[in-house]
Amino acid sequence: MSELADWLSRAETLHPIKIDMSLDRLRPLVASLLGGGVLAKRVITVGGTNGKGSTCATLEALALAHGLRVGMYTSPHLIQFNERIRLQGEDATDALICEGFRAVEQLRGDVPLTYFEITTLVAFWLFARQSLDLVILEVGLGGRLDAVNCIDSDVAIITSVDLDHQSWLGTDREQIGREKAGILRAHHPVVLGESDPPAAVLDEAVRLESPIFRMGSTFDAVVEGPPQESQWSWKGVDGLGANVCFTRLHRNAFPLSNQACAIQAFILTGFQFHEPQIRWALANVRLRGRLQQVSDVPRIVLDVGHNPHAARFLRQVIERDQAGSDRPGLPFFRSGR
Repeated sequence: MSELADWLSRAETLHPIKIDMSLDRLRPLVASLLGGGVLAKRVITVGGTNGKGSTCATLEALALAHGLRVGMYTSPHLIQFNERIRLQGEDATDALICEGFRAVEQLRGDVPLTYFEITTLVAFWLFARQSLDLVILEVGLGGRLDAVNCIDSDVAIITSVDLDHQSWLGTDREQIGREKAGILRAHHPVVLGESDPPAAVLDEAVRLESPIFRMGSTFDAVVEGPPQESQWSWKGVDGLGANVCFTRLHRNAFPLSNQACAIQAFILTGFQFHEPQIRWALANVRLRGRLQQVSDVPRIVLDVGHNPHAARFLRQVIERDQAGSDRPGLPFFRSGR
């Protein structure tokens, strides 16, 4: 067994329960870990029921295309743990992750931590020592009490709110939305991937005086066609409220709303943005296990959608793909391309 496997096995034994929805144990550890510093120049936190993965992947591609130093933390992993912690578009190495585990183990003392909590702290430790321009944090569960919410973000994204993890988050969209709105920060923008988000999300943004950027209102994505419907346009605003528009963008199989959220959030970070780099990024978004074609004959597509909302979208993509020559399907991400 490798050293990393040993650490991961140990991480499963450091708390008597699998999920502990509380940040009281974590916040002092995060403060000590950062030592008065910051995780990165800018942080984007991505929450929502569905679409977090493709939104994060698009943000990473945008940052890399603009020459930024970027870190990304997501969960869960598909094949190996290293997928959760990425630096400059690559999975973190075993050696670097093990160094993080050793540091966090010394830091935590006898504080009980769940698997997700301790691995989140490992990611924070690595990012804080890389002089990063941007860190992208994907919420693991909910938002308000998720471990990544110990970090104050510069921009929050809520991609969608639907029924999921109801035993933890609530039984309807309003209750779940209230939990997801916990990632908002006062006076910092929130990007919403739905035109009709729960009232609880909007109410929290108003209470915190967080500027709201809403899909279908402040920004939007429009399919360009016919006949190919293989391109799309993005319309939104910059941090000063000036209109911005990009046309003839590459269209892949990921939801346009997620990619539109990523563009709007990236622009709101204050980093300089350029149309050629945005075009390149959108043509090169990759996400393991999401609409990933691994074989032509027979045709095999992998997708990790695991709730009704995700299943409905997957069905739409497959139906479009099989619709015939008069309406060509969207291109799946092909392994090795």
